[in-house]
Amino acid sequence: MTLFIRDVPQTERPRERFVREGAKALSNQEIIALLLRSGTKEISALHVASELLMRFSTLAQLSEASLEEIQTIRGIGFAKAIELAAAIELGKRIQRERRVERAVITSLKTRSSSSWMMCARCNKSILSLYT
Repeated sequence: MTLFIRDVPQTERPRERFVREGAKALSNQEIIALLLRSGTKEISALHVASELLMRFSTLAQLSEASLEEIQTIRGIGFAKAIELAAAIELGKRIQRERRVERAVITSLKTRSSSSWMMCARCNKSILSLYT
C-alpha cells in the first residue's frame, strides 16, 4: 500500500516543509516528488520518486539517464521525464556558472598559476597575462 500526500499531516507534506524549513531539510525523494507534482491513481509522487531513486542508485546516475530510461518508471511519462531532465540540466548549468565564478583571477599570483593551467589545458606553448 502506498502512502499518498493527502494521507500525510499537512505540516509534514514536502511542499509545506519546504516553505517552513527550506529545501535543505527535504530528502532527495521529497524534492523529486515536488518536481513530479503528482503520481498516478495507484501510486503517489513520493512512491514514484522512490522508484526513480531505486532504479538510479545516485543522483549522478539519474542526471545521466536518457528520457527513455526515466520513462521506464511507472508514473513518469514523456512530459514528466522532460520536466525532470530540464530541472537536472538547470542544476548542471548553475554548477558550471559557479565554477566559472570561482576561476576569476584576483591577484598576480593567481594570474601566473591560472596562466600556466590555461596553457596546459589549451595545449599552447605560451600564454601571458599583462597587468
